[in-house]
Amino acid sequence: WGPFQWRLFIAGGLGFMADSIETGLITFLTDECSKEWPGTPDYQKNLLSTGVFIGELLGCFVWGPVADKIGRTKAFLYCNLVLVIFGVASAAAPSYL
Repeated sequence: WGPFQWRLFIAGGLGFMADSIETGLITFLTDECSKEWPGTPDYQKNLLSTGVFIGELLGCFVWGPVADKIGRTKAFLYCNLVLVIFGVASAAAPSYL
């Protein structure tokens, strides 16, 4: 492997890792929501997971055609940029609402 392949491997791995962390975090958040709000009905806790997976489903339908038009590299970078922007925005939110 040359330098380009290593950079591509690391960039792709970090991008996929960030996406996987967001998905894996849902299991942790479901348990934490139960501790933070003990009276929350189960269906509301399940909506948290459902919302994430619906977002991923819709993302597939959006980013697939975008990748066909602008190329996979740019689509991958834009997708990760959106992931970072919304991740930082949710981390900086002053409240849950």
